[in-house]
Amino acid sequence: MRIIFSIRAFVGLFLILTTISAAQTNQIQTSVRHKIKFNNDWRFVLGDKPEFRDSSYDDSAWRRLN
Repeated sequence: MRIIFSIRAFVGLFLILTTISAAQTNQIQTSVRHKIKFNNDWRFVLGDKPEFRDSSYDDSAWRRLN
């Protein structure tokens, strides 16, 4: 009787863990990954001024990095 209970407990635990593992695998496979390259159009100037923070600041005289 005790062996039958142990076998049933083992099988039940195995089924639960298998189900959880399969659910996690499906979740990982359906996730969407986006790659964004941000290495283009960097500019450099030695120094720091508060007006550099403004997005409308004209940085055309700065050195281009590649």
